[in-house]
Amino acid sequence: MTASLRWRAPEPVKQLPFGTLLPLLRAGVDAAPHRVDLRLKLARTLFHTDVMPELIDRFEPALAADAADPELLFYLGRAALTTGEAQLAFDALAASAGGGFHDA
Repeated sequence: MTASLRWRAPEPVKQLPFGTLLPLLRAGVDAAPHRVDLRLKLARTLFHTDVMPELIDRFEPALAADAADPELLFYLGRAALTTGEAQLAFDALAASAGGGFHDA
């Protein structure tokens, strides 16, 4: 008796739109501001939904923190570039590169 195997390609996983995630991530960061992973996801989502003023308002204080996540600083710097805040962009991107984030 031989059994045959049939391989099926997995169905693509649907990703929630950034706009749907945004209120959930805001609430998560507000409830647990110490969670670096949530802060980074919120920064990414704000960047990809083009909500640059909020990204800058929320995460500019991270620039003064010694242990700021380099990727978060990258998104802060890119947001500052789009809003014309050249000095903030320079400081954030320099800190991001100095922290080891190679895309900065």
